[in-house]
Order: sequence, then structure tokens, then C-alpha cells
Amino acid sequence: MLTPVSVAVLKDIGRIYYDGRQESFSRGEEAVLPLWLVEALPESLEMREPTIKDHDIANYSISEESSRPSDLVPLKRTFYYEAARLITKLRDTGDPKDLAKADRIEADLIALMKRRLNKIMRLAFLGAEVDDIANKLTPEEIALFLELKDSIEAWERGVALGRH
Repeated sequence: MLTPVSVAVLKDIGRIYYDGRQESFSRGEEAVLPLWLVEALPESLEMREPTIKDHDIANYSISEESSRPSDLVPLKRTFYYEAARLITKLRDTGDPKDLAKADRIEADLIALMKRRLNKIMRLAFLGAEVDDIANKLTPEEIALFLELKDSIEAWERGVALGRH
């Protein structure tokens, strides 16, 4: 949610405080703001960056499946956020076609997540450094990788020292 995104300002916004500074934005301006702020002001701000389309998720899943076991296909930092928004938007319409599409997208997303989780676990087990792979991971995946790596290292230390 700290990821900066490009936005269009839809309504005048009074003073807002973020990242230790104060700014005002007027309707029609463009800005780069943290994603959490865009979420907090949905009537006033609209993301400008291209959003994920339904076929993108399936394509990423196919690419991830065909890549090597230790290679991750780079995802944009807001990938999971945008995928969840897309699924929610389709479900909210109530249209049976959109609901079926949401189900398919969710299945593709889960398949992609499982493939990536397998690779992330492998990289954590092999002791990869976060700096070497961070450009291919989303913030959620970086947090998962670091947690897995810490857990594996703690387990190894515990077993090696007889504290299991």
C-alpha cells in the first residue's frame, strides 16, 4: 500500500498530510501518491496506471508455469491489489457472465499464486538474498519471502543446536 501510483485528481482536495509533508490538489491535476492514499480518497482520486485485465492474469500464470523453477516472472508492484479490484468489480455487477468471468480470473490468480509460492519457498530455502529477487516480487511476496527465510533460518539454528 506504500507503492506510489499515478493518479488523476477528480475533485479538489484540501490539505492532506502524508509522508511528512502537506499538499493540496486541484481537480484536473495529475500526481504520484501512495496507493493507501488513493484507497482512502476513492471519490477524489483515480489511478492512471494501466490496470490489470482478465487475460493478463492467465498470461502471467502460463509464463510462470513455463519459466524455470528458480525464475520468477516480474509482476508490477500493485498486481495483487489490481487483480483483487478486478474480481470485486466483476462480482459487484451481479451479471452472470461477469460472475463466471470473476470465478475464472480467481482460479487463474490462485494458480499463479501457487506457482509463485512454490518458487518463493524454494528461493527462501536456498538462501537467496532479497536484493537479488526483489525486482521480480510484489511487496506482499517480499514480506512472505522474508518471513519464510527467517523461519527456515531459525529452524535450522534450532535443529543444529538441539532446540527442536
